[in-house]
Amino acid sequence: MISFLLCALVGFCFIVLGYWIGIRGKITLLHSYHYAHVKEQDKRAYTRVMGAAVALIGLGLLLMPVVNLLLHTHDNCITLLFGFVFGFALLLYGQYKYNGSIFSLK
Repeated sequence: MISFLLCALVGFCFIVLGYWIGIRGKITLLHSYHYAHVKEQDKRAYTRVMGAAVALIGLGLLLMPVVNLLLHTHDNCITLLFGFVFGFALLLYGQYKYNGSIFSLK
């Protein structure tokens, strides 16, 4: 039960972090080398993509304990996997599109 609560709490924190990055536009919550080559006019779009990706990972974390409780299992990680895979793919997409490379090597 503690693992369910901890996973839900971490998921909620990721969703809040995604909100602050994506909706509020707090680009400084990311490492500076992640947005080093992002053009000024692209910063809003960049933060929206990155915030959505972080929130998607958080949604997977938040939904995993809910699905496990509904299905009465302790090993169902499909929502976590879904959130992490698609969230990470969105992170890579945003990083490559707006920063020019994944590792900021321009």
